[in-house]
Amino acid sequence: MSISIVKLSLKPTNRLSIKQQILHDTKKIIKTVGENRTIGLPPNLHNNWILYAYFSRYGNVSLDSKRIQNHEYIISKKDNQKITVKETYQLWDINTKNITLYKKQESLSP
Repeated sequence: MSISIVKLSLKPTNRLSIKQQILHDTKKIIKTVGENRTIGLPPNLHNNWILYAYFSRYGNVSLDSKRIQNHEYIISKKDNQKITVKETYQLWDINTKNITLYKKQESLSP
């Protein structure tokens, strides 16, 4: 009985830690891209409602998973480093823990 009580008390702490890391990343990304923007969001993160809440609350930043390639910035999970869109995006290393930020590369056409 005491083992399950200890196990239950540790589980919320882990969840809280992950949420704190996501909040940390969100604030760093907002500081980098600016407030009142829209960032592309890959379909695998479409149902991650905590991302929508944090970006909206702390920077009035919208996340768009339908027209991901239309945006200057894209975010992804750290463990999912491959973004498949027509345009080329460059990884921006801003020392985040769980979320990776990509920026659309400038076109080199004359």
